[in-house]
Amino acid sequence: MLTTSTYDQLCTAAREVSLLHGASAVLGWDQETYMPPKGVEHRSRILAQLSGQAHEQFTSRRFRNLLEKAEGEVDDQAAARTSIVKANIEQLRRELDRALKLPKKLVEQNSQAISLGQAAWAKARAASDFASFAPHLERLVGLAQEMASRWGGKNEPMTPCWISMSATPPRRTSTSFSPPSAPPWPRSPRTPSPAPPPRLPL
Repeated sequence: MLTTSTYDQLCTAAREVSLLHGASAVLGWDQETYMPPKGVEHRSRILAQLSGQAHEQFTSRRFRNLLEKAEGEVDDQAAARTSIVKANIEQLRRELDRALKLPKKLVEQNSQAISLGQAAWAKARAASDFASFAPHLERLVGLAQEMASRWGGKNEPMTPCWISMSATPPRRTSTSFSPPSAPPWPRSPRTPSPAPPPRLPL
């Protein structure tokens, strides 16, 4: 039987991870709105550090033990109780399995590249200078491909990334990537989040 203590401990651990993601989100918003441009390098390192800590905490032995214990107990609980609880546990399992395939260093590199890429994109867009942003885009795509490879996308290397953002991945139209000479500027150089914060009831 799933004990209140087991599930509550799991929720507490998940919320601790979510707080780190929340802090990263606030700092990312600040970077795009009020932060002085010269603070980008330092801010990117802060975001990388927070992402690494969140990843380490989420994939820790303590978190895995709590989740495994909850999974072993939930099936014995009444259906009325497990409709939400079981869904939360299953979602945490999906996210944890993906996170475990990524090393902490890769998560930190991806977070820092997103921060630096966002600043470079804003500057390049204002100057209509795609060439200055191209190295950042190449870096972001390379990191996304590495994450996709670790997630299991051998034949369709970007499909796991699309799955992390949408229930329906797009159809492949090309096997190679080459940035256009005059691209329609995207809103920002985003790559898939390696470990989204757990969605649990407050």
